[in-house]
Amino acid sequence: MQPLMRKFVRDSRKTLIWTAIGVGVYVAMIMSFFPTIAEQGDQFNEILETYPEEIIATFYSGDIADFKIDDPAIFLQTEAVIWIILIMGGMITQQVLGGTINAERENKMDLLLSLPVSRREVLLGRVVNSAVFSLVGLTAIFLPVVLVQPFMESFHIAPDKLALGIYTGFFLLMVQASLTFALTSISPSHTRWAGPLAFTYFFGAYLLMAFAPSIDWIDTISPLFIFKYYNMAEIINNGLEMTDVLVMAVVSVALLGVAFWRFEKKEIAV
Repeated sequence: MQPLMRKFVRDSRKTLIWTAIGVGVYVAMIMSFFPTIAEQGDQFNEILETYPEEIIATFYSGDIADFKIDDPAIFLQTEAVIWIILIMGGMITQQVLGGTINAERENKMDLLLSLPVSRREVLLGRVVNSAVFSLVGLTAIFLPVVLVQPFMESFHIAPDKLALGIYTGFFLLMVQASLTFALTSISPSHTRWAGPLAFTYFFGAYLLMAFAPSIDWIDTISPLFIFKYYNMAEIINNGLEMTDVLVMAVVSVALLGVAFWRFEKKEIAV
């Protein structure tokens, strides 16, 4: 089992390395802008107060009345973390699809299953690979902030709070990965709806959250959107809401349960 997990991680090592480098450089660059934001915070906040709530809600799901762009946690959330989470979610979704459905269509699954491993071990290896990718990407956010902020008087977030805020995003990413695993395990090999549905849910949930404060029916169904349960700035400034973590963890485990159950029974094209 361990060789299989190492193989999947090794196969994606270039993606892991370049993603970490890209994320780290982007976060460091964004951090360099904060002294100017902090110096002119009042002016920036006055401008942002004229924006429609829907625009603010696209990158900040907390109480919009508390939104201040010169707050270090809110700045980091809105200018870096939310966009990186979106990119990573899309990449993880594509990785899951490539390792399951695409492997069947490209006739690679038969070679993999010829090894002395079970289907569930193959799926578990893919899950571990998704988890590793998530942790590497989140670490690439965490480290530049920790390393750069000692040189910035205006930016300070306690490392423990920063770690809690960033790494809680792991649960959101794993919900998306688990959903994709479940969809690929349920869908027949000859169909093509699993991928579009997985992408539509992830990015659709993000877009719809922007309208939740102003459209009643969207606000009513907002508990179905994973982005409702994760806001890094809220976690850093107000503490972790364990209910949100439990919801994401339970949903992820339930979806993985469906994936493992169905993948064992699935008629795989080889």
